[in-house]
Amino acid sequence: MLNFFFFFLTFACFARETELGNALIAQNCHTFIGYDKEVRSVIEYHNIFAQCAVYGLERFIAGETTGMIWEEMRNNYTQTIDSIDAYAGDFTVLYNLRKNRDALILLGNTNTTINTIKTKNLNQ
Repeated sequence: MLNFFFFFLTFACFARETELGNALIAQNCHTFIGYDKEVRSVIEYHNIFAQCAVYGLERFIAGETTGMIWEEMRNNYTQTIDSIDAYAGDFTVLYNLRKNRDALILLGNTNTTINTIKTKNLNQ
């Protein structure tokens, strides 16, 4: 049987992520990456927000550990913010990107990788 909740990454608008994350960890999910506060996007800049939201999944597929992914997601948000600042960007965009970055949480195992999941599922 495949363990579909071995790793869980979400960008939900307002799902009380800490409660969701703790519930998943209690059910043997190894790692949860999400947000502990409401996250927002600005529709005119949806590509920027989407890129930040899926960055962690891209890093997970590349084989990085969840601890590294969490750090890299925060760094990616910061780099995105800095690049917008360089062009005198929209204050609302900058404000929401900072809030989203600061709300990012990691619960559970910081050493989970895609290879961990593959090995675990092959051995079941």
